[in-house]
Amino acid sequence: LIDSKVYEEWARNKPLVIINGCHTADLQPGQVWNFVGNFLGAGASGVIGTEVSVQLPVATEAAEILLRLVAARQTVADAVLGMRWTLASKRNLLGLAYTPYCLADIRFN
Repeated sequence: LIDSKVYEEWARNKPLVIINGCHTADLQPGQVWNFVGNFLGAGASGVIGTEVSVQLPVATEAAEILLRLVAARQTVADAVLGMRWTLASKRNLLGLAYTPYCLADIRFN
């Protein structure tokens, strides 16, 4: 069981959840609920996931770039765009596989 203080902290901070795995934001026909819906339903401020399979080296690089930009207080929209452009400049378009499900102007305080 999880301590009730964990739930209180989650509700107060409304975390941004990044699920860096294959098909983590992919909703299949007939599927009622997925990771995105579960985390948003639990009170997350947003979720970033992938629509397709991603290989570990790409997933690692994308996460490092994304987290660095979000930690630098960029909005989620700017961080995702920056990560996509950084990967695209290396001729890798898999940055497009990452989809944010949140308001574009969310940022760390």
